Amino acid sequence: MGTFPTAIREFGEEFVVMQLKRHAADYAPDDTYYKSAVLRDIINAEDVIRRFAQEPAKDRRAFAAWVVLRTR
Repeated sequence: MGTFPTAIREFGEEFVVMQLKRHAADYAPDDTYYKSAVLRDIINAEDVIRRFAQEPAKDRRAFAAWVVLRTR
C-alpha cells in the first residue's frame, strides 16, 4: 500500500480501524461507548473520506482494484 498517495493510505488504515470498532460494538454490546469518542471517530472518518475523494480518480480506482484483487 506504500505506493498510494498519503490520503488513500490513511483512508485504508482508517477503514480497518473503524471496521474493528464496528465489530467490537456488534459483538461486545456490554462495553461502554462515550459520545465524545464516537463523535471524534465520526469527524475523523468524514475527514479521511473527504481527503480520499479529493485524490485523482485514477488513484482511487487503483486502490479499489488493489483491495479487490490483492492476494490474501
